[in-house]
Amino acid sequence: LDEKLVNYICFDLDVQRATDARDKGKPVFFGDLGRPEVLEYFRVGSAKLVVVAVDGVKATNRVVVALRKLYPDLEIIARAANKGHRRRLSTMLGVVALVPTLPERSRLLSLPFAGAVLRNLNYSK
Repeated sequence: LDEKLVNYICFDLDVQRATDARDKGKPVFFGDLGRPEVLEYFRVGSAKLVVVAVDGVKATNRVVVALRKLYPDLEIIARAANKGHRRRLSTMLGVVALVPTLPERSRLLSLPFAGAVLRNLNYSK
């Protein structure tokens, strides 16, 4: 996203990771996107696209449901835990859901998501 000059912000529930990223100049904030007041404060509804890449089915569902309640037309890409979770996210919540084929903590995990994000932002290369 940085290379394509796309404006973005990220949220993390780990204070230290958020602080470390901010120290490196990345737009990362400590915050829980499952909380409506956080979504509203950061004006998430004005985003072109939201990517949800949190650990676990419950955490993903909680964030996606909060987003859908406040912003029913917002485009969302979410990491699904498995094929069943992907199907539920897609059919019930209208989310583009991807199931990773790599371990959760793999740095390569971000590659399919980055591609999906760039395609949704109309970047083909």
